Amino acid sequence: MSGVDALVKGRAPRDWRSRLERALPLDFREISLAAGARAATASALPVLAGELLHRPDLNWVAIIGFWTCLADVGGSNRMRTLSMGSFTLFAAIGALLSFFAQDSTILAMLLVLVWSFGASMVRLFGNAATTVGVLLTTDVLVSIGIPDADLRAAAMRAALTVGGGLWAMALALILWPVHPNAASRRAIGACWLSLADYATALGQVHAQQESSETEWGRLVRERRNAVRAAIETARSTLADTRRRTPGESERGASLVVLAAEIDQIFAALIALSEVLELASAIDRHPDIHFQVEAALMRLGTIARQLAEAMTGGALPAATDLTVAARGLRRAVEAAEPRGTADLAAYRQAVRLIETIGGYASHAASAIRGVTPDAQPNLEAETLKAIEPPAPRTRLIDIAATLRANVNFSSITFRHALRLALTAAVAVALTRSMGLTRGYWLTITATVVLQPYLATTFQRTLERVAGSVAGGLLAALLGWMLPDPIAITVVIFPLAIATMAFRPVNYTLFVFLLTPQFVLVAELFQTGGSGDLMLAVLRAVHSVLGGALGLAAAYLLWPARENRELPKQLARAIRANRDLAMSALGQLYQGEAGQGQPALLRAAGMASNNAEASLQRLIDEPHTKARREEEPAMTVLTCVRRLAGVALTLSHLPAHRIETAARNRLDQLKDWMGSSLSAIGDAIEQGVAPPELPPVPDLPPTIPEAAAEEQLLDHELARLARQVGVLHAASIRFAGF
Repeated sequence: MSGVDALVKGRAPRDWRSRLERALPLDFREISLAAGARAATASALPVLAGELLHRPDLNWVAIIGFWTCLADVGGSNRMRTLSMGSFTLFAAIGALLSFFAQDSTILAMLLVLVWSFGASMVRLFGNAATTVGVLLTTDVLVSIGIPDADLRAAAMRAALTVGGGLWAMALALILWPVHPNAASRRAIGACWLSLADYATALGQVHAQQESSETEWGRLVRERRNAVRAAIETARSTLADTRRRTPGESERGASLVVLAAEIDQIFAALIALSEVLELASAIDRHPDIHFQVEAALMRLGTIARQLAEAMTGGALPAATDLTVAARGLRRAVEAAEPRGTADLAAYRQAVRLIETIGGYASHAASAIRGVTPDAQPNLEAETLKAIEPPAPRTRLIDIAATLRANVNFSSITFRHALRLALTAAVAVALTRSMGLTRGYWLTITATVVLQPYLATTFQRTLERVAGSVAGGLLAALLGWMLPDPIAITVVIFPLAIATMAFRPVNYTLFVFLLTPQFVLVAELFQTGGSGDLMLAVLRAVHSVLGGALGLAAAYLLWPARENRELPKQLARAIRANRDLAMSALGQLYQGEAGQGQPALLRAAGMASNNAEASLQRLIDEPHTKARREEEPAMTVLTCVRRLAGVALTLSHLPAHRIETAARNRLDQLKDWMGSSLSAIGDAIEQGVAPPELPPVPDLPPTIPEAAAEEQLLDHELARLARQVGVLHAASIRFAGF
């Protein structure tokens, strides 16, 4: 089945190419050589010192130093210090506790059970805590797998752990610092790239001779999803990197303003997509289509140049779209003056392109103030308005969050318990079977486990493939390299590549990490590089660990998406309902607003969460398509179209909207709100929705009426049509 055919039937493509792209996504724009060089220095220098001083125990400093670099999740220096410092402290405690449990299988299982449960529960507090928790679990598993000879050796390992962590922290925060807003600039640059892709794809779909509804639907689902995800990532990064010092607060405030400009451009692009789809479905004007594509291509170019400017590139010479909008306006005026809704839509497109150009120009001005050597100049009122609230990290708040999630209704709790039991069983297996280097099995079993079954299955494939290939590479390097000094030399470029490619692809990261860790660990344990048989054992252990983790995901409280998806779809329907009703409410006041940012964000996030849930359902291992897939994809397309209609309504000229009949809008708003509420409730409960009430009278377009009024009538009819399609999809979702 081709990708287009699959989309026509409402299913994601299942051909080998799409599967490969999902399994091995590669985005080389994410390569970070600076992070790789820092991590390599933190790892390679202790290895070199250990060889020169004949102190193989210093290789433990290299291992901890690299793990501490992994714990550096970016953001403000305060956040980075907290994440790396907490890992260093608790890793030292875990290494010391491992000594007292290493001689007893029961004690080792108990320690791993309690430790990994707590380390997994901290994922409640964000991505940084999640990363630290995974590394702490790994630290204890390795410490138990490589026992200490006596208490003195255990104390020395704990001291080396602290030393390795402090060495990596000093390197990252003092000796080799990163500009505090660099992560924010990269995140906003990613937003510009997503906007560029959206604008380019919109121009290409509109330029086709006969753009099908399927192609427009695919554009709606995929491109909006990517842009909203990029914007939310930028928001999260900005929240972490805001500084309190006067010099940095202005620059951070400029970044917040810039993120707001991007959100406004995204909203206008959604409205532009809506009116272009409407216009191209009614009639075709070659000259107008050419001008639209030229304008969108120009916007894509500007957005890419602004993305480059965020990371040090030059600003584009011109960022407004005045020339492009003027060309489109002339083409519309030259068309036959029939006053039809398609020409009205194109006139609205001109206004939207001008609006987007204005935001782009403002954004370019803001970018000038976010570079490290810039001198931002924001008004005091602006700084005060966007200043984030002081962070609250009181122990009472942490305790309240933990208490609220210590129950089986919490996915985090179920996952933590599943992970803890799996880790304990893995330790028992490696000890009872006397496996050499058994920590490879225990690490793999715990790392592949994810909160959801689909992500566990995917992570298992990625981890096992990367570990097996990396183990073979380690064996080859160990055979080729003549002595430990040569191994030390190789570790440096390996560490650079491992950390640099970490954001690019997980399988590639594991493939590079495995030989690095293997070589350093062998130097720590034996002073050598091992042999081919050990590499084979590592590969076998990785396969067994992956199988154990996957079995635990299936047997221990599996979080299957067919239970989660209805909740996410219902939330998406309700969030987009609120956005559409707000847009209808704006018509009452005759305001040409720019949408409701908070409602738009909530609707976008809810739609993205539902999309992610559907993708996890599709990725769950099974041989046939799930019954829920087709209607769920239809629901997602419809709710995004609801958002598009809402933004189109909010951008219509105020003096035209005032002429709309208020009673007609009242009836439509009440009908839409009650109908969408009933549909959302039915999907969440897994039942068929009640019969859809008759659509309020929506008079057809009046030829003598103003073109903008005809456009309004088309959008209102489109709104009603989406509700009808949603209702039919909800019936199919319930299995009727």
